[in-house]
Amino acid sequence: MKSSTVLSLFAFAGVALAHLQMQNPYPIKSQQNPAVSNDDKDYSYTAPLVANGLPYPCKGYLGAAPSLLTPQKSWPAGTTQSFTIAPPGAVHGGGSCQLSLSYDMGKTWNVIFSYIGGCMAEDLTNSFVIPKAAPSGEAVFSWTWFNRLGNREMYQNCAIVTITNGGSGLNSRDFPAPFVANAGSVNTCSTVEGQDVVFPNPGATVKYSGDYRGTTPASGRGVTGSNCVHPGGADGAGTKGGSGGGSGGGGGGNAVSDAKNLAASPTPSPSAAAASAPASSTSTSTSVRPASSSADVKAPGAVAPAPVASTSTSTVAAAAQTSKVRTCRRRRSNGTTIARSVNPISADLKAHRERRGRRHTGWGARRMDPESRSGRVAAMAAERPVYADKV
Repeated sequence: MKSSTVLSLFAFAGVALAHLQMQNPYPIKSQQNPAVSNDDKDYSYTAPLVANGLPYPCKGYLGAAPSLLTPQKSWPAGTTQSFTIAPPGAVHGGGSCQLSLSYDMGKTWNVIFSYIGGCMAEDLTNSFVIPKAAPSGEAVFSWTWFNRLGNREMYQNCAIVTITNGGSGLNSRDFPAPFVANAGSVNTCSTVEGQDVVFPNPGATVKYSGDYRGTTPASGRGVTGSNCVHPGGADGAGTKGGSGGGSGGGGGGNAVSDAKNLAASPTPSPSAAAASAPASSTSTSTSVRPASSSADVKAPGAVAPAPVASTSTSTVAAAAQTSKVRTCRRRRSNGTTIARSVNPISADLKAHRERRGRRHTGWGARRMDPESRSGRVAAMAAERPVYADKV
C-alpha cells in the first residue's frame, strides 16, 4: 500500500513538473513578478493552452488591465537578446519553439526565431536576435513550445516589451505568422508524439537542434491536420488560418510589413475597353453599336446582349447599285434587236450621253437636206444603245 502511494506521489510530481513557464522576461500575470499583486498572479502558469479554459493567444491575458501590461524589457532592434525558462521542469524530450512579436495586441504576429528540435532539452536560456527591421514601440513577445513527448499540447507565454531604434517593419515573407496546433477550436492541426515539429513556415532565422542538428528536415514533419497557423496567416503550404482564435486573437496577416504594396490597375469596364480599342476599317459599312445608356451596362455575371448591327441608307443604296445588272437592247440595221448586259452607269453619265445625242442630231439636221435627214437620223439612232427601261 505504501509503495503504491509513493509511486502515485512520484507520478503526480512528474505531472506537476511536466510543464514550463518563461521567467525572463516576466510574462503577463506571472507569479514570479514581484510587481504583480497576489490577486492578479497566475499560479498555474505552467498549464498549456486550452487547459482550464486558457485560450489562444497568450492565455487570454492580452485583455488584462493596463497596469498588468507594462513593458518588462527594452530591446534595441538588431541586438542579441535572450529568454529564460524557469527551473525546475520536465522538458518532455524537447520539441520545437518559436519566438514572435505582435504590435497590435495579438491580432497579428511575426515569427522572429524558430528552434526546430531540442528546444528546452539542451538549455533553458536561449539567445536570439531582434531583427533590424522590427519597428520601434511596445510589442507583445511570445514564446510558444510544442513538446515532443507526452500529451499533445501547446504552451505559450507572452510578455510586454519595448523595441527601440527600430526599422521600417517586419514583412510576412521573412517573418511569417506563427505555427499553431493543439489549440482547441483555433484550427484542426495537431502534432505527432515522438517527433519534433518541423514548422511548415519557420521564417528566415532557424536553429536546428536535437535529432535535426546539422540537417535540414522536410517541412511539415510531426504535424497533422490543416490551417496550422495563426488565424489569417499563411502556413507555408498554400493555406491560411481561419478567422477564429480566442481573446485577443483575430484574423489578418502580419503586424507590420515593410513590403511595398503595389496598386493594382483598375479593370476597365466593357464600354471603356471598347472605346480604347482601335477602330477597324473594312469594305463593309456594318458597325457595332456601343453601350450608350445605363440599360446597356450589366451587373457582374449578367449575360451581355448581342451587339446590334446598323446599316446606313446610303450604304444599302450603294450595295444595291453595285449588285444590279442592267440590260440594254440594240437595234440592228435589219430591224432585229438583241439584248446584252452592260456595265451600270450613273444617272449623270446617262443624262450626259442623252444631251450629247440630241446635240449631235441637231447638228446633222442643220447640215442635211430634208430628204436625207431621216435616213441619217435613223442610222445614228441605230448606233446608239437603247436601254431596256426606255423600250
